[in-house]
Amino acid sequence: MTVLGVVLAATATGAGGPIGFVALTAPQLARRLTRTSQLPLVCSALTGAVILVTADLAARTILPPLEVPVGALTSLVGGPYLLWLLGRNRTGA
Repeated sequence: MTVLGVVLAATATGAGGPIGFVALTAPQLARRLTRTSQLPLVCSALTGAVILVTADLAARTILPPLEVPVGALTSLVGGPYLLWLLGRNRTGA
């Protein structure tokens, strides 16, 4: 069973590329959307799904003859957002 899970995860990562910023960004966005101090699990999952579907759609339509890797697009958006969050938390805002 574990081998099947690893194979499925490897296949998804190979097809979509590394999309780690979604896992880091979605809970923070969900927390701000629900305005709670705890991490809302269901809202985080839905937010991550919406982010990924939006990124995939954008990756397919930004340059019509080419497809931009989804991982590159999520990194371009997620990286600056996480840096902004870190800077905002350091200033105590």
